[in-house]
Formats: sequence, C-alpha cells, structure tokens
Amino acid sequence: MNKSNKPNFKLCEKLATKLLAMQNIDSSKIDIMNLNYDKTIIFDTIQNYAKLTFTPIEKFINPNTQLLSEGCCVPIKENGNEIYLILYNDKSQSDEHLNWTLAHEIGHIYMGHKYDSEIQEIEAHFFAAQLLMPEYVIYKMSTLGTVNVDDIYTMFNVSLQAAQKRLNTYRKKHYINKTYNDEKIWQMMERDIRNHYLYANSSDEFRRFLNIPIIDI
Repeated sequence: MNKSNKPNFKLCEKLATKLLAMQNIDSSKIDIMNLNYDKTIIFDTIQNYAKLTFTPIEKFINPNTQLLSEGCCVPIKENGNEIYLILYNDKSQSDEHLNWTLAHEIGHIYMGHKYDSEIQEIEAHFFAAQLLMPEYVIYKMSTLGTVNVDDIYTMFNVSLQAAQKRLNTYRKKHYINKTYNDEKIWQMMERDIRNHYLYANSSDEFRRFLNIPIIDI
C-alpha cells in the first residue's frame, strides 16, 4: 500500500503488467471477468448482493453523486483466507464502462488499498489503464502506423473517453518501458494488432485506388 502523498505510477504499471502477462489470451480486448487471478475474486451485481444479503440498496449510494455506485469491493475473511467480492451496478453502464469499473476495482485489490482517497483513486485508474491498454502495446502499434483514439477504442475493450485519456497520457511519455512481461503481452496481442493495421492500410490503398480522399480528423 502506498503511504506517500503521491501516486505510485511505477508500481501500478508493474503490477498491472504482471497480472496481464499471467494470462493465456490471444486478443487485445481484455474481459476483466474472465481473467485468471492469483487471488480469490468473485464478481456479482450490487442488486443481487443486496437481495441475497438483505442489505438496503441505499447502502450503495455514492454520497458525491447521490446515485447507485458503479462498483465497489467488499473484502471477506473466511477460514483465514481473504476473498474479494467485487460488486457492480449492472443497470447504468455500457459493456466498456463496466469493464473499466471492474478493472478499477481490481487495481484497488492488487495495489493493497484499504480505504478510498484521491491518491488511491488515481492509482486504481492508472492500473486499469495499463491492464486494459498496455503502454508497450500502444508503442508497438505506433511502429505499424498512426495511433489515434479510434485505433485504441477499436483494439481495446474501453470507451472512447478512456481511449482518449490513455492516448493523452501516452503522448506525454518521454520513454517506454520494455520488460520480459511487456514483450510477452505484445506476443499475445500481436496478431490482433497486426490484422487491424493490415486492414486499415488496405482500406487506405483501396480508397486511393478509387480516388477517394482520406481525411484525418
């Protein structure tokens, strides 16, 4: 757990990268519910949990918005083992937004957060960004062609807003980390990424053949 007064971005990136490298995947679109975890993590809806445990739904109202929380984590001790119950609101989120919410809660768990604070929220967001949109993979995308918000949105299971924020952060970087785990993740996602750029480049060539202008927005 980070006890300083600044977010530990390096640790966020390291732990998210390590978790992603543990997976056996062949797609760049990460489904948080279907990942393999080395911790006991259970997903359920807030609505179902409230019904099964007779907990008033009002307990899950976000005091800042006065709306039902998008997600939260309930740690449970059972026979000396720690179980993490991630609850989410299934009524108000798109699939991409829900995936981000779950990745955010996974970030809280792996970063060892014990309470909510501004720093811990920033860390959980950064963890989620690296887990869903790995920085080194974005760099490798840039070696194959232009990387814009639509490319990130298309290749990763995220919203347009999340894709734009990730691209903004990436463009501020002065260097890119490359570790064994980064390269392993790239190898798992490489086919998807290369197919995307192969299709994009083929489409551009076809439009040129038809004399249709290509407009960068």
